[in-house]
Parts: sequence; structure tokens; C-alpha cells
Amino acid sequence: MKNKFCRDAISLTFMTMLFLQIPAQQKPLKIGDPLPDQVWMSKLSIINAPEKTMELSKDRDKLILLDFWNTWCSACLKAFPKMEALQEQYGDRLKIVAVSSQDRPTLEKFFATKNGQRFKNVQSVTDDQLFKKLFPHVGVPFIVWIKDGKLLNTTDGEQVNEKTIGELLAGSGTSSLQTVVQRDEEGPLLISPDLALEKEFALSNYVFFGKGRMRGGRLRSDERRRMCGSRKRFRSIRTGNIGRFG
Repeated sequence: MKNKFCRDAISLTFMTMLFLQIPAQQKPLKIGDPLPDQVWMSKLSIINAPEKTMELSKDRDKLILLDFWNTWCSACLKAFPKMEALQEQYGDRLKIVAVSSQDRPTLEKFFATKNGQRFKNVQSVTDDQLFKKLFPHVGVPFIVWIKDGKLLNTTDGEQVNEKTIGELLAGSGTSSLQTVVQRDEEGPLLISPDLALEKEFALSNYVFFGKGRMRGGRLRSDERRRMCGSRKRFRSIRTGNIGRFG
């Protein structure tokens, strides 16, 4: 009876620890954080490869770039030949992994088109749920740099070039990478802790405060203009006739 109680207690403790670890693995990583074992050991669905799955653990000792993309992003597609050339240039010292949140049927349909056949050599992760939680972003292309098992940086696609990769592989400790953190579109305006790092954000309008009731006005908090590589959100109060204020 005592042994059974001990086994049950150990099982309960293990399950509790496992339960507590799951949310922690889903938290966004910060620069310098080591990647959890879940990332290295997960079987990732992949397309345009001999196998249907891959594990990142095989490339753990390399400089790894996660290239987030989607089929509608022309900037992402335009960058694929550059990524392929850099991968060929640096060989087994570098691993560039294309990552898409779109499902396999969608990507298969795209790569079967005339436009998509130009990129048939691109091996891409499909159905991504893991990486987008660890490295949240609202636009693509978005590049995650991983070195020595840790998150090294996050940038836009323009910073992926021979110079930046060469600096990191040289091991000199210097890098010209400029960190890019994309805005949280659900977060408060101008109160982000990463405001100084958020790319191309500027306040280009002003706020009007009116005393009393604003007749004929309406509040819009979800106006969006979607662009490839970025998503910009505008919040505004509009009134039909400001002349009514006296």
C-alpha cells in the first residue's frame, strides 16, 4: 500500500511538472534565450523534400535562419533565390529554413502553379504553430537568427546577406545586424516596451480632444491596411461635423 502511494505521488509530481512546462515553452523568446528542447526535437512538417518531416536538432551546431514567409508575399518570393545562393555558398555551416503557417495543401497548390514552380527547390516548413508562438510577428518576411542554440536576433529580410552571415560565422563577436521587433497590433499605442526597436513606426497625426458630446462621430479601433512585409494599424475617432462644437 505504501509503495502504491509512493508511485502515485511520483506520477502526480511528474504530470504536474510536465503541465507547468507546457505554457513556459509557448512563451515568446527574447534575444539571448536558449531554444527549448521542444524546438530541437519536434518533427516539423516539410514540403519539397525527400522526407515529409524534419528535426532541427540535426542542424543545432550551425548558424540557423528561420525565414518566415507566405505565398501571397512577393518580397518573400523575390528573396528565395538569394537565400538559395547563400545556402549553397556557406554549405554545412549555415541552415536556412523557410517557415510558413499555411497548410500543406495550400503550399502544394502554390508550388504546382507556373509562378510557384520557379521555387520548387525551396524546402519549407508547413502548418507552423510552434515557431510563430516562440517568435511572434505580424508581417513577413521576418527572419529569426539562431546561433549556439540561442536566439541571436530578429530582423527583416534585407539584412540577410554575405556580410552579416560572414560576420557571425567568423566568430569575431561583432555583428552589424539591426534588431527588428514588429509591433503588436493588439497592444496599446506608443506604450510598447520595444518601441525603439519597432521598424518604421512614427506618429504622423495628432489627437483632437473635444469637450462635451460628439454628435455624428464614430469610433474605429480596427482599421487596417495590409501590405506585404508589414501590417499597419490606425486608430481614430471621426466626426461628421466638427462645426457643431461651440
